[in-house]
Amino acid sequence: MNLTIVPRLFNNPARELNNKQQPVKEEQKYPNLAPLACDTVSFGVGEKVLINGNRMRKQVGLDINKTLEKPFEIFERTLYEIFGDLIATSKHPDRPILMIKKRIKSPESIAEKGGARDCRNVEELTQKIQDLMGGRLVLRDTSKETLNEIISRLEKAVNRGLFNICEIENYFAEQRLAYVTPRQIEPLVKTAEKKIGTIRVTHEKHPAGYHAVHCTLRMPKTADNSFAELQIMGSDTDLLKEVEDLTYKIACNKPIQKKYRPLMKYLSQLQGEDTVLKNAFREYTKQAYMHQRRRKSIPFGEDTTLPAFLDIPWYLPQNLDFKFLYQEMKKIDAAEAAKQAKITAFEKSQQAITKAPKK
Repeated sequence: MNLTIVPRLFNNPARELNNKQQPVKEEQKYPNLAPLACDTVSFGVGEKVLINGNRMRKQVGLDINKTLEKPFEIFERTLYEIFGDLIATSKHPDRPILMIKKRIKSPESIAEKGGARDCRNVEELTQKIQDLMGGRLVLRDTSKETLNEIISRLEKAVNRGLFNICEIENYFAEQRLAYVTPRQIEPLVKTAEKKIGTIRVTHEKHPAGYHAVHCTLRMPKTADNSFAELQIMGSDTDLLKEVEDLTYKIACNKPIQKKYRPLMKYLSQLQGEDTVLKNAFREYTKQAYMHQRRRKSIPFGEDTTLPAFLDIPWYLPQNLDFKFLYQEMKKIDAAEAAKQAKITAFEKSQQAITKAPKK
């Protein structure tokens, strides 16, 4: 039994009022549920729903999403040019990068976020939202040597003019578990500042235990100097983030993808007023991230259908267990993929019938 994460039943600060007797803000009560200070890339479960009020038209999102296609091609090509030879394969299983993930923000998400940021036109939107494009280096090996190699390659890319680095954020639960130290990234900071001047660099404890390095990039080879965000994290942290994103969005009453809505029957209790439950789940989340970070490098091709997440403590509802939720998400993903494969096969058969010569 892990007694370090037993919830405090009394003197809960979440129940207290501030000096003006106003309810404490949600992000103050549950700091792990608060968003990160700056835009971050989500590769997971989010789905934006446009509503009336301070929202841009969906058409704006569609237009911007379309204009990002060419910059995204450049961004994607640049990532593989820099890191492609470090990606593990069946012939080279010992290479340090497990995979590179990348995405463009959806039209709905662009429109909603643009409205929330009070963007009045496309130019403002592309300047205020710096994660319209995003990539993630998922590391198989997170040793100091690997991170030094990643940093060195980023330096060389900046010197070659492939991109500029505008900001670096280093998140960790404990300093000793951080992927990089201030001294490690100092050469990269100096290289970046030679190009564009002083940049923002933060080394910050994350209350949810999240571990990652985020770099905000600007792509000078694109038509409008597009922004992109690059995340660097270990494969075990990436696995947990995939399911933790779902619990975060539901706890904050954020929309999720339609296919994952059946999981609400397990997670809706996170939206309630039970602050003891929320605080205990927050601590479980933090300990789970730290557990992932402590794991040794995993072999290439390791089966992740049953990830070795931290077991949920006995005093929390067992259906909030990250391992259980991850497996349920994968079942949904598999069913969705099978459904899409049938649709694709049917469409191809119809196209073949249409193209077949008439007798």
